Amino acid sequence: MLTTYNPKYNANYESLIRKFEQCGFIPIVTVEDVTDALPLVGALTAAHVDVVEITYRSSVTEEVIRIISGKCPNVTVGAGTVLTADQIARAQNAGAKFIVTPGFNPKVVDRAIEIGLPIFPGCSNPSDLDRLFERGLRVCNFFPCEQMGGLSMLRALSGPYPFLRFVPTGGINLDNLRSYLDYNKVLCCGGTFVATAEDLKEDRFDSVTRKAKEVVNTVMDLELDSFTLYAEGKEASAAMSTISKFSGAPLSIGMRSDAGLEVECSGKRKGIGCVCFKTRDVERALYYLKLRGCTVDEKSIVRDGNHIKEAFLLDKISDIECKLVRKEQ
Repeated sequence: MLTTYNPKYNANYESLIRKFEQCGFIPIVTVEDVTDALPLVGALTAAHVDVVEITYRSSVTEEVIRIISGKCPNVTVGAGTVLTADQIARAQNAGAKFIVTPGFNPKVVDRAIEIGLPIFPGCSNPSDLDRLFERGLRVCNFFPCEQMGGLSMLRALSGPYPFLRFVPTGGINLDNLRSYLDYNKVLCCGGTFVATAEDLKEDRFDSVTRKAKEVVNTVMDLELDSFTLYAEGKEASAAMSTISKFSGAPLSIGMRSDAGLEVECSGKRKGIGCVCFKTRDVERALYYLKLRGCTVDEKSIVRDGNHIKEAFLLDKISDIECKLVRKEQ
């Protein structure tokens, strides 16, 4: 009898999907030495990465997952390269919060659903996607993505399956990460380049942190948009006059210079000005800003459908407000 996911699985599954969508990237790591488990997590969390997939390509995989899940409860750890139903139970017992498989093995997928452990099966063709959908799942691991045609293949598969989303793995790097994330059918990406076997073998955890920070910055995609000075009367006129001299163009209050400088009399909030950053995905940017210790002004959030269009932070630079806005696509 076909196994479809149960209410318990439903809740866990939905929670993981939301987290993956926000984080945008999952480091995929093969750990050969259990003593590398905590240094690895330390290197990732130093870059504010709090999700990691540990692959079943090592004899110590379960012990590594057990160490991370037991000592680092704020890190969501999953098991990858899962090939058998037996590994599903062992991974769960070790503390894995999700499962990733390279292919679609019905016995493995059904076992994960049965015990309520979120699974993201490997799918690379319509037949795999049919079996995914048949079981009530809607996200798959598209592997190996680059070798299977990359974004062109994803777009082709999304035609008859517009309700499914993908986690591309295999060939993801900093050069192509942004292009994958820009496609709305991509939930997030996974990659092995952040923490390689050589990094762990040679204790290059500083390199892991550096690459993880580069990934986070790529996912956040923050770009300085403008600086607005809140002023009134003569102060506003004088400020705008100075900005006009720098721009070489006649400007008046409320107009923005080519450098993104402007003076605003109306709409003043709680500071002397506002620095605005634009990003392709405000939710992802806020996810990492929160991990870095920032606080969102929930009352300031403006939504466009299900997505955030703009939001202010409660954090300020001196008395200057910080705002995020979504880039026009």
